[in-house]
Amino acid sequence: MRSKLVTTGVTTEYSAAHNVSDAEMDVMTPDALNAATGSGTAPAVLDVRTLAEYAAGHVRGAIHIPFNEVGRRVGELEALRERPIVVYCGHGPRAWMAGVVLRWQGFRRISYLRGHMAAWRRAGLPEESGPSPVASATAYTSREQGSQEDPDARRTLDGEVRRTE
Repeated sequence: MRSKLVTTGVTTEYSAAHNVSDAEMDVMTPDALNAATGSGTAPAVLDVRTLAEYAAGHVRGAIHIPFNEVGRRVGELEALRERPIVVYCGHGPRAWMAGVVLRWQGFRRISYLRGHMAAWRRAGLPEESGPSPVASATAYTSREQGSQEDPDARRTLDGEVRRTE
C-alpha cells in the first residue's frame, strides 16, 4: 500500500513520522462502499471536492467539506472521530491531503475510496446530486434567500445553519 502513497509525498512523510500502519491507510472499492451504503453498515463518507463538483454528483450520504477547509472545520466531524471515514475527491490528491489533516487531528480510522469519484462513475454506481448538507452557507443564502453570504455560517450534519466565531 505504501507504494500508492509515494506520489503524494506529504502522506508518505506523515506515515513514516507518525508510524501509521498499512491498515490505517486502507482503501475501499467503489463496489464495497456502494454495498455498505445500501445495507446501512457504511462508514462515514467525506467528499473533499469543490461545492460545484459535489453538487453535480456524489456518493450517497457523503458529507461535504472541501479539502482546503478540512483543518478549520474538523470540529464538524468530531462526532465521527471513532468511526471509520472513507475520504474521496475526484482522482486522489485532495483526499490524501485531507486524510493527513484528519490524522494530525487525531482521527485514526481513515481510508480512501479506491480510484475516487472517477472510479465510482466508471463503475456506473448511483450518485446523489444537489447542495451539501455540510457546506458553507454560500449556496443556500445566495440561491434560496437572495441574500449576501455569511462567511461565518456553517450548515451542520443535521442541516442547521450555525454561526461560528
